[in-house]
Amino acid sequence: MTGTGTQADPYIIQNFDDLLNVSGGSGTYYKLGVDIDVNDTPYANGWKSQVNLECSSFDGDGHTIRNIVMSQPITDGDYKFTFPFGCSANFSGSTAYKNLNIENAYILGENPGLFRFFCRTHTFTNCRFSVHFFSSHSDSVHSFGLITAYSDIVADFYDCSFFLEIDEDKYFHSLLPSGSAYDCQSKVNIRTNASNGLKLFCKGFNGSSLLGSITCSNTSYSPTFFNSMSNSYMAANVSGFGTITLAESVPLTSFYDKELIDSASSIATATSLYPLTTAQCKDAVYLKSIGFAVEGSD
Repeated sequence: MTGTGTQADPYIIQNFDDLLNVSGGSGTYYKLGVDIDVNDTPYANGWKSQVNLECSSFDGDGHTIRNIVMSQPITDGDYKFTFPFGCSANFSGSTAYKNLNIENAYILGENPGLFRFFCRTHTFTNCRFSVHFFSSHSDSVHSFGLITAYSDIVADFYDCSFFLEIDEDKYFHSLLPSGSAYDCQSKVNIRTNASNGLKLFCKGFNGSSLLGSITCSNTSYSPTFFNSMSNSYMAANVSGFGTITLAESVPLTSFYDKELIDSASSIATATSLYPLTTAQCKDAVYLKSIGFAVEGSD
């Protein structure tokens, strides 16, 4: 690993062993210097333990960590967690992640997550995630998703994109339980057998989009997808639910494609939330007429 760990001269991670040894703590800075294919490492047959990314800044510099497979849980008291990255309970700092790509990660267990945090505020900027989660947990304890965290932790995402495949046995879990999305693009394929659960996004969904499909096998379940939507939209195929509350609050005009909601499900009405046809969703002039901030012609 080269560099001195300062903001002007960050440590440069040159290989997988360097990644396993990120441990400088608050006041240190790291940058990923190469793509890392886990298939070429000792973790090829399964990610073995949490990598503690404990530093003030972790800059992916546009590089990619790919082919993570993790099913071996990490036991913490009465709970089991499955997550490749995070920090230890002794780390009290905050970390800024940026320009990082995680590709083809497959994580399964009772509480699967990509990152697990114990402390303070974390930010992700210009990051790209492609992850498949499988959760067998039956309640909300340390809800899985991109972030597995305690309730007082905040992890916000700015200009990030998510492609998430999610299979759930019993519970509708949150993708972002502890922070907000700003100018983010999400595409999800969620298959759930849930009868209760959390919101998909427990904080703000701002200037962002949700595409893909969300399928439930329990038509009596009526979830809430977002805590709040501002200048955001959903154009995802939704089927198998009862009545859905898309957002508890809509501070700024938002909309969804009503033609993608199956006949068994319905969306509860809300002020400033517009049910639109597919054609209206693609019509920039119409969107501006209802107060949605949009640029471009379609």
